[in-house]
Amino acid sequence: MIAKLLYVADGDFYMSGINHLATGKINRRNIFMNILVLDDSDLMRGIIIKTLLEIGLEEDQIHQAENGVQALRMLNSVTFDVLLLDVVMDGVDGIAVLKEAKIHQPTAKVIMCSTFSKSETLKELIKIGIDDFVVKPFDSKRLKESVLKYMPIEPR
Repeated sequence: MIAKLLYVADGDFYMSGINHLATGKINRRNIFMNILVLDDSDLMRGIIIKTLLEIGLEEDQIHQAENGVQALRMLNSVTFDVLLLDVVMDGVDGIAVLKEAKIHQPTAKVIMCSTFSKSETLKELIKIGIDDFVVKPFDSKRLKESVLKYMPIEPR
């Protein structure tokens, strides 16, 4: 079952599943998720990781890559639930990683992050199959909402 986020504020959450409504603090023991953070900026990766830790993920659930080559290697060795991908990077960019992810891990939810939002690029990303887009710099609440709507609350 995938939880649907209804509201998040300061670590409190209201989520609905198929037959229930859960409220309260996120219980770290009930989060079954692996997430990949791909960004070529150390600072941005740090901000994203801090935000993910605030919503209840543990450090061992968060995998980080500083370039597309590292991310592609990780896609071959770890099953991810969510991919947070920067769009623009030197070498192998986020779009190339997205295309490979859709082939090798088609069930992973993909959230693209970028400082720009050109309509042509957004159309291409939607066509490839992104699930969400977050404009940087982002409000941490916006990133939390985006990640939480794809957070499994039961083991795989």
